[in-house]
Amino acid sequence: MSPQPRLARFGTFEFDLDSLELRRQGIRVPIEPQPARALALLLQSAGEIVSRETLKQTLWKDDVHVDFDRGLAYVLSQVRNALGDSAENPRFVETLPRRGFRFIAPLSTPSSSAFATAGTSADKPLSRLARGVLFWGAMVGTAAAVIAAIAFALSGEREVLAVAIFDNETGQSQYDRFTAGMADAVIGRLATLDVNRMGVIGNARSLRMPRSERDLTQIKTETGASFILISVLQRRDSGVSLLTQLIRLDDGTHVWVKRFDRAGGNLDGLEAEVLAEVEKGVRSILNSIRK
Repeated sequence: MSPQPRLARFGTFEFDLDSLELRRQGIRVPIEPQPARALALLLQSAGEIVSRETLKQTLWKDDVHVDFDRGLAYVLSQVRNALGDSAENPRFVETLPRRGFRFIAPLSTPSSSAFATAGTSADKPLSRLARGVLFWGAMVGTAAAVIAAIAFALSGEREVLAVAIFDNETGQSQYDRFTAGMADAVIGRLATLDVNRMGVIGNARSLRMPRSERDLTQIKTETGASFILISVLQRRDSGVSLLTQLIRLDDGTHVWVKRFDRAGGNLDGLEAEVLAEVEKGVRSILNSIRK
């Protein structure tokens, strides 16, 4: 008989600690190998601080020479993307400056055998905080899972929205930082809108390709998404313009388009405006689907 999988359940998610597969309400969530290993380590130490050094040793071999700070920032951002989490207002992964990271959501799998690792024996006493997390997680998490399952069953099939990286086509490198962070900001904003009606995906490889190499058919196949959000920053005579489009992947039709113009190229306040308008546009799509 094959051994039972070691599963960690939290909220609407289920994570297999052996295969490193993440699922949300039974639907597989794409996550790259390194972020998946980081999530496994955080779950195995739920409620406790995992130091940056421990994460580095887990994710990279001693003979690998990389920019660890940049690499670790990317890995944690991908973990949060997969979970629809936010560093500023975390529900799952909390950052403790200069100390490390901590998984803070209740777990609904209290069995210690599911979290045994080479450095943590199954009979090692859990910290009081970890025991509390597991105990209340078993009670609250089960109720939440039942409620989510009922809501999902009543609401019908869930839509999936893919968010592509924002493209900087101005030819000006000073805008790279803005476009590089916008997709993550949008994902964090949209992922909490209506988890029973819509899932958000942003870390699939096909979504990280430049616009010139992006294939909508491939994205639909890889992500299972019904819609995709595509945004591009372009130069204009008076400054720059961000064109954001929500496209239905079945037929390629545009269901929402918004242009944000900035005279002189000043991007002050643009992120907040984009987030608000994108949320408004996606909400209108969800409302129309309900009808």
